Amino acid sequence: MSSLFLHEDSEFEPLIRHYEDLAHLIASVDEFPPLNGETRQEVIANCLRGQEIHPDDPAFALDDPDRRSELQAAHRDIELMFWGTRVPLEDCCRRIAKWLTENPICHN
Repeated sequence: MSSLFLHEDSEFEPLIRHYEDLAHLIASVDEFPPLNGETRQEVIANCLRGQEIHPDDPAFALDDPDRRSELQAAHRDIELMFWGTRVPLEDCCRRIAKWLTENPICHN
């Protein structure tokens, strides 16, 4: 996610879905039984392992106004792809950054 966010030529429509998927998974981490013998926490950690993302990663801080605007536009553009409740972009970023702070295994 981070490398795509930082790459100047990135298209954000394919990327933005990952923000919401990860935010939903993090929000429901305690509600589901183990998956293939792994807890949801372990599944998330395994998905992120090797990604070199940190809680203060630019992809989640959204400090760059141009990149933020592009992500927000992509978030709006994929509205029809979702069948469930949407998670606002800022909430996605907060949830992901909080989880990364609480689970440092992902960014060691």
